[in-house]
Amino acid sequence: MRRVALAAAVLVVVGLFAGFLSLGFSAKPPLPQDVHKDLPASTFASAAAPVTPPPVPAATPAPAPEPTTPPTAAAAH
Repeated sequence: MRRVALAAAVLVVVGLFAGFLSLGFSAKPPLPQDVHKDLPASTFASAAAPVTPPPVPAATPAPAPEPTTPPTAAAAH
């Protein structure tokens, strides 16, 4: 029974170790990207003239529903 428990523990440890190592091994390292300090200020929109949002159109009221008349006895025939 001890051998089975020891074998299971070794397999778990080896699996965890292999999983941990696989996190660090990729095909190639990611390409470095420029950060805001490396980019010229002219590429940002905030460096240009401020842009004002377009005006919001005024809400139009919903059309009033047409009044309905109850059916008359003459119209039922």
